[in-house]
This record gives sequence, C-alpha cells and structure tokens, in this order.
Amino acid sequence: AIDRFDGMEPQDVPVFNPEDCGGGRDEESLEESFLRAKRELKHPFTAVSREDIERCVMETPGLMLENCRVIPREQMAQIRKKAEDGKIYIVINPFSAVGEKGLTDCYRKNILAWMEPRRMAGRQFVLLPPQYVSFEVYADVVLMPYFSDGRERVRQTVESYFEEIRGEFGAVAEYGELYGRIDMLPCVDRINSLNMDARGSGVTREKDGSLRLAPNAVPRLKDARCMFSVG
Repeated sequence: AIDRFDGMEPQDVPVFNPEDCGGGRDEESLEESFLRAKRELKHPFTAVSREDIERCVMETPGLMLENCRVIPREQMAQIRKKAEDGKIYIVINPFSAVGEKGLTDCYRKNILAWMEPRRMAGRQFVLLPPQYVSFEVYADVVLMPYFSDGRERVRQTVESYFEEIRGEFGAVAEYGELYGRIDMLPCVDRINSLNMDARGSGVTREKDGSLRLAPNAVPRLKDARCMFSVG
C-alpha cells in the first residue's frame, strides 16, 4: 500500500518493493479504533513521575534502548557541580550488540521530539550519555580434584555476575556476593584471594570491598584473570 513519498505524486518518484513484505497489519476497523482508544485512555500520556519519564523514553519509536534512568537532584552533585531548577536529567544507554554505544545526536533529537508533547510545563529534559566503567577481577582459586571443567565454571560465574548488573545505572559490584558465588561452586576447594578493580570516574570503594558506581555509570567486565591450583 506504500506507493508515494510525502509531498510527491506517484508519477514523480516510482516506489516499489523489491521483495515480498512480511509482518504488517491490515487497516484498522472502527471497532478496533474504539478498543485502542479505551486502552490508551488508561495509559498516562504526560510524564509526571520518574517512572512515567523512564517508561516514555523507552517507548520512543524506532530506537533500540537498553535502559534509562532519571537521576534525582541529590545525586546529580556526583556528576555536575550544579543541577538547574526545572531540568530533568535522564541518562540513556542505547542498545548495541557490538560493544559500547554512546548517545548520538540522532538519538537525542528523536527522544526529545517524542518527549516534547509529554513533558509538564516548566520542565526541560536533559539527556546524558552513559559512562562505561571497566572492571577487572583477579582471583586465586584452589580447585577440587576430579573437576575437569573447574576453571571454566569459575570464569563463567564471574562473567554471569557482571552480566546481571551490566544494565544497572549506579550499580554496586558487591564483593561478598561475587566471593560467595565462586566459593559455593562444587568444584572450588577455597579462595586464596579475590580482588576487584574499576576504571572510571565517580567509583567509590566500600568498607567490605564492594565498588559503587556513579549514578550515570554502568559496569562492563573487561578482564577476569584467575590463577588456579588443585587442592
């Protein structure tokens, strides 16, 4: 049914599909229109709360977003010296299957255009790019005998933990949680040492060895170096 460009007649620019189309939907009936209207009336349009704003941003058409977060004013001091009144700061992490991807101008324009009719009067949305913090893990692990896959199990445990928290802005990489997951493996006899290091601004180390990220930062496991011996 697509046979023209906006503002041009079919005879000006020929439009055709080189291959069969897939997906798509038939024209909406009047009854379906009323049902859709009833659903949309129950769905808040104006972004008022933090949850509203985050939901609306994630619903931006045509963009692939991994996650987003509205940063409270009290946490903005960790990123900027001053948070201006009336401004809502949103950090957005675009989805990328090939590595880290910043917030491009195209993404900014599309998101702001989508959010403009949804913002409250007197508010202004400020979009922030994510900060990627690289983690390095060093472990000295003694394995139980007769476990041929012990080394791989330990590495997978470390990787799976960081995969779970990779989408969390301001995540806390908990030292005790990672230590416990490795120590509970049936192939592990004991852990001689376990250390975590993170490279990026705004990283703070807790008393228990955990690492807390800035509110606009997400963790990425860069390297896991493990030394193994058999008990």
